[in-house]
Amino acid sequence: MNLNFSFNNINVIINSPIFWINLIVWICILSLVIAVFVDFLLYDEKNIIKHKLKSRVATWRMFIFFIIIYFVLKFRIWVYTIEIHQTSQIIIWIIIVIFSTFYNILWRFHLSTNWANNIKIYSDHSFITTGPYRFVRHPLYASLIWINYWVALIYSNWLVIVLASFIFLPMMFYRASQEEKLLIKNFSDYKKYKKNVWMFFPKIIKKW
Repeated sequence: MNLNFSFNNINVIINSPIFWINLIVWICILSLVIAVFVDFLLYDEKNIIKHKLKSRVATWRMFIFFIIIYFVLKFRIWVYTIEIHQTSQIIIWIIIVIFSTFYNILWRFHLSTNWANNIKIYSDHSFITTGPYRFVRHPLYASLIWINYWVALIYSNWLVIVLASFIFLPMMFYRASQEEKLLIKNFSDYKKYKKNVWMFFPKIIKKW
């Protein structure tokens, strides 16, 4: 009887939309963690470093931030309820999270040997303007920002929105600005590129 009760519980869980939402979101998060781990194995400290700048916003601090987000979501801290929070919208938001995760991993491969935990310019560093870099200057950071906001919407959590807006977004802006100081010093065309391409979002307003 206990065994049947257990199987019934499992069926109820599997048939619950929340189960599938949680599964998809956490597969995405796990995929990102694995991708970062692969970056460390393949690229960090593998090339001759030409310039180096130790950033306060290193990968491990980003990881801590996401652990905090996990606990905020787990304990449902500052959850809101709105009428427009319907199944169709949640599906769209989940698709965007999957899309952002997929492209974050794809862009990591596109960045390849230029990736580094701290801010570094390697002796064979490339100035990349192809792929996603045609639209945003920092697509890896951009996709992480997008994931924060869409996960907040999926779980109806105001606190995640606040943390993303006032902690994670400034963290990414600070880190990206530090990187750009070295990129401007090492690549003469970077200033022109910076004027034409926005940092985290595609440029939709053209200069008159």
